[in-house]
Amino acid sequence: MSYNSVLYLTNIQLTRLPFSMRFYSSFLLLSLLLVTSCISDVDFDQSTDVIIEPVTEVSLVFTDVEASRFVDNGAELQSVTDAVDNIEIFTNEVVVDYLVRADLFFEVTNQIDRAFEVNTIFLDDNDQLLRASQFSIDPQSSITSQPLLFTIEFDENNINSLIETKTIRFQFQLLPSTDGSTLTENDTETISLDSKGVFYFRAETTE
Repeated sequence: MSYNSVLYLTNIQLTRLPFSMRFYSSFLLLSLLLVTSCISDVDFDQSTDVIIEPVTEVSLVFTDVEASRFVDNGAELQSVTDAVDNIEIFTNEVVVDYLVRADLFFEVTNQIDRAFEVNTIFLDDNDQLLRASQFSIDPQSSITSQPLLFTIEFDENNINSLIETKTIRFQFQLLPSTDGSTLTENDTETISLDSKGVFYFRAETTE
């Protein structure tokens, strides 16, 4: 007899919690679902193949960078970096054993009239590079009011690079002005980045 259970858990909103706590809360719930799904409605007198494939959507990190942060003593800085450090949730046993795929979605809104390159950098506990992705962001004057959307995908071939991640850095690189204008310490416009992750798990047992 074959028993195939597919469970979808989506739209978990934990944005008021710190980054690591959002992960912890969601994956703790996911752990309970994996356990209860494995033991419910199973006839122990028969040979059973159990496949559980939960999917969970989790709000990740938000950062908002003011234009004034790109100015120091009147001079423009080439880049500003925000980081999320000491990420421990990927050491969770459920994540290590059952995570097979992850899609990370990024939404960037640029109110600054300058172009940017946004680098998303994944590092291990020794600050060694695991993966990096770069997004090009147009100046505010050349884009619509709609945020720009980007995706980073991890599949079965490279999911370990996400599991081993301990730090995620977001580097906002300011590109040269096309009209000679410069930013000032009084500028209040922002470039913001919001993100969420969709995580795919697979647990399979044979009784």
